Amino acid sequence: MKDERQAAPKGRRFCDKHKQKELRLYCKTCELLVCDDCCLIKDHKSHDFNLLDEVAGEHVQLLLDEAQKLDAATAPLKEAIAAITEEARMLAENAKSAEGRISEHFEKLAQAVRARGEALAEEVEGVWMEKHKVLEGQRKGLEMAVAS
Repeated sequence: MKDERQAAPKGRRFCDKHKQKELRLYCKTCELLVCDDCCLIKDHKSHDFNLLDEVAGEHVQLLLDEAQKLDAATAPLKEAIAAITEEARMLAENAKSAEGRISEHFEKLAQAVRARGEALAEEVEGVWMEKHKVLEGQRKGLEMAVAS
């Protein structure tokens, strides 16, 4: 329907040219609502007409058919969206699990490094004490030799 004024919702609609005449026909040629008198004058005289109720029913059926086609076309898309959503959930879950395993592994490595560091520090201290005792003994021996 080309004329927006004629697309008013429900209720009775009247012709702009023939004010007392209700718009009851649909001019298929012009795609306009028209009254009985409009069908008789030159503007629509040889055009193809249908009753408004019939045309409305046809359009409703066309819309329903298109809605079914749209539903059929969108069903695979909805399934794809659900599959992608599930894949993204699993990816996030796997990433979190991997991060946990990495963190745990490196914490164990850090503990092992700290333990090894402490062991080496103790070993160095033990070697230092031994050498320190030897050097201290040598120093005292030399000091005694010098004092005597």
